[in-house]
Amino acid sequence: MRLFTCPVCGGKLNIKIGTEFATCESCGNVTKIDPMDAKRFTEIYRSAERSMRLNSVEGYEEAFRQLDSISFIEEARKKRVECEKRLQDLQADLQRRQAQGSASEQQNTGFAGVLLAVTLVFCAAALAGVAWLVVLLLKGALSPRATAAVIAIAALAILSAFINRVKQSNQ
Repeated sequence: MRLFTCPVCGGKLNIKIGTEFATCESCGNVTKIDPMDAKRFTEIYRSAERSMRLNSVEGYEEAFRQLDSISFIEEARKKRVECEKRLQDLQADLQRRQAQGSASEQQNTGFAGVLLAVTLVFCAAALAGVAWLVVLLLKGALSPRATAAVIAIAALAILSAFINRVKQSNQ
């Protein structure tokens, strides 16, 4: 990269983005710079800004590369500091989201365990109820209406299971 020095005192020139002039940091002399260089610096700077607007890790990394290529310009150094801060904020936000996702996943796992336990208790209670009805039915301790109801419900359950099997085999 070419050095931009003051033609009067040899001090470092402070180039401003978007202009064709630079000011010497030592003597304050204003010097015209090559319009092609000024245009190239502006294009690199604007491209870095566009990359930053992507608000992604990749966008900020691209902006770093671009701004580093014109790091002799004070505005580019300032923009790089801003870019670093935004990248750190973005990474902190991503870590926070990952932590929340992990906590949510643990809650979901706990909820699934509780739901499974409740389902197992419900199934055990249903099986115990069916076994009790069978015992009462075999002892003849149920009224004729209760016996008819138990047989009808059992028949409907068997019919429903049969229909579901037929539907599944047709698919």
